[in-house]
Amino acid sequence: MVKENSVYKEMLSLLDQYEEDIYSDWCNGLEQACVMNLNQPLISRNASSGLVSVNFNPKLTEVLKDVKYIQSLSKIHIPAAAMTVFDKRDMFTKYVSSLQLLVQWYNKLKQTVLEVELPLIRAELESIDVQLTRAETDLTWQDLDCGSFISTTKDLVQDLVCRVSRAKENCNAIQSLMKLWSKQAMFCRKDNKRGSLIQLEDRGDRVNKKFSGTKKDGDSIHELVQDNMVLLHADPASEAWQSYLEYVDEMVVEGLFSYISHSLQFFVDNMQSWPNQAPLFEAQLMLNGSAMIFLPSLERDAGDGLYELMEGLVGDIFKTSVNINRVAAHLSTESYQVVMDDMLDLLDLRREIMERVENILKKAINYQSKFDCYTHLWQDDRAEFLSQFLLYGHALTADEMEAHRADVLHESPPTIDNFKEQIDYFEDLYAEISKLEDFRVFNGWFRVDVKFFKVSLLNIVMKWSWLFKEHLLTYVTNSLDDLQMFVRATVEGLNHPVDKHNLVEVMSHLLAVRDRQMATDKMFEPLRATIILLERYAVTIPDQVYSQMESEKAIRHMEKEVAELQESTNLFDVAIPDYRDIKLCRREITILKELWDMVEFVQSSVKNWTVTNWRQINVDQMDAELGRFAKDIRKLDKEARVWDVYSGLDLYVKNLLTSLRAVSHLQNLAIRERHWVQLIRTTQVHKYTQ
Repeated sequence: MVKENSVYKEMLSLLDQYEEDIYSDWCNGLEQACVMNLNQPLISRNASSGLVSVNFNPKLTEVLKDVKYIQSLSKIHIPAAAMTVFDKRDMFTKYVSSLQLLVQWYNKLKQTVLEVELPLIRAELESIDVQLTRAETDLTWQDLDCGSFISTTKDLVQDLVCRVSRAKENCNAIQSLMKLWSKQAMFCRKDNKRGSLIQLEDRGDRVNKKFSGTKKDGDSIHELVQDNMVLLHADPASEAWQSYLEYVDEMVVEGLFSYISHSLQFFVDNMQSWPNQAPLFEAQLMLNGSAMIFLPSLERDAGDGLYELMEGLVGDIFKTSVNINRVAAHLSTESYQVVMDDMLDLLDLRREIMERVENILKKAINYQSKFDCYTHLWQDDRAEFLSQFLLYGHALTADEMEAHRADVLHESPPTIDNFKEQIDYFEDLYAEISKLEDFRVFNGWFRVDVKFFKVSLLNIVMKWSWLFKEHLLTYVTNSLDDLQMFVRATVEGLNHPVDKHNLVEVMSHLLAVRDRQMATDKMFEPLRATIILLERYAVTIPDQVYSQMESEKAIRHMEKEVAELQESTNLFDVAIPDYRDIKLCRREITILKELWDMVEFVQSSVKNWTVTNWRQINVDQMDAELGRFAKDIRKLDKEARVWDVYSGLDLYVKNLLTSLRAVSHLQNLAIRERHWVQLIRTTQVHKYTQ
């Protein structure tokens, strides 16, 4: 036990000695170190980078920590030098914190200031450097005005750094503003749908809105630049400020370049021959008078054609740059558009777009020549053609036309087979044209709409076909009417009692019957063949036509009597009425003839449609043709509108238009089997197509 106690005391003695040695070593040179470090400058500067740092020696920080620890022991004497440092610990902490902020701001300014900004703040920066030089050489941690210096210099650095930072933020705001331009090209597809054509219906509003927005952004850019001039204390006439304006000006040029190239790239990307590429532009092939035309025109110098349209769209994009006033107004080029027009990359995009348009123009016009084989349909005079056909029984060749003009061509009136041949030709032509494509797409991005041309062409072919059908129909009605008139006159003449006064008249009727018998016997076979032919083409011979022709004969007879009566009254100088009723009757007969011709034409056209297969029904084509029918009906004489036949025809066409809309809905791929079942149940019609 005694031994353990001895060891314990020896251990305590050694620990006390070790503690005294440590304390002695800590105190050794402590005062000198404190004095030396407190006499160091406040900051130090790196000679190579020019950056500064707080020059508070880490040994002083250790002294503060050691003193704080030793004080907690309460039995060790602390040297006066260490206590002096410790007593000023709050002041040193404040100084170090302030200097660290000052150093951080200053170094950030030195590292981030742009070459173009430096000349504008050089004077202020040099003034700060003069202040910092004092802190690097003369001012130490023990100087009494150290706090005042740190506060003043910190405020100077903070003010400059804040103003430069705000100027940079303004430049970033300018760039952000211009980035928004490129988020949306000036032109786009309708409703931004991939399969839609380019949206040009609101072109004027879209362009004006873009110009207005760009002008507003340009004004904001100039306001931000003026703000930077104030922030950087710049002299507007100085070379340094003009260099800064050129820097911002180049920023605006890049923003405009980005927007214009993005808008042009929209056309480049959508005018490629990619697989599954949706058309961007469309032209309609139409028949206008005696010529085929495209709408818009595909002629290079048409003035309002596709080429000029494309030039206008590209021009609208470039003109965006006109709406911003030049930031660097001192430069020789006053407008940004001049700068944009000289950009080689933009010129290449522009040239590529226009070359693609030129290529399409050639292809589409070459495609149009495919339909030149039909030009005779709308260029030939139908009345003249029928006149020649009735003389020679066929279409005349060039040599025969010369002989016809010289009146040396032998006449050969057409047979019923000749009429059939002509009608079949146009019926086959109608079927051929009906099978023509509705659209043709070139290079994936340009579509030609042929539907309107097809409708016009089919309408003309129907008129050609009707030309011969109508002639045959007129031939039948006139022949039967003439025969009916002859029979009526003969029967009336033979019904008179035979006496010496009218014997001659009765004999003349009998003689007329004998003379006409052979011709009458021969006329029925051709008439029968003609009627059979007309029925084959679904042409009906309405009873109204017979009544009309009978009225026509009666009117002619009355007009003849009136003429004879007027001639007699002239001899006796007697006034008679002007017989307006007869003239009115003549006018109404003419209008009625036109109206019934229209009825027959419409009904025969619709009858052809009824045999069309369900999936082959072209709703757009039929709708356009019905629109033409309605237009032709409205062109009829206004006096016809009071007749029931006019009202019936007008209602018939309107009902067809309504039915056609229903057909369009039923052709929708969304129609399912249950919809057809419901339709059958509602309409009580039990036939439908799959």
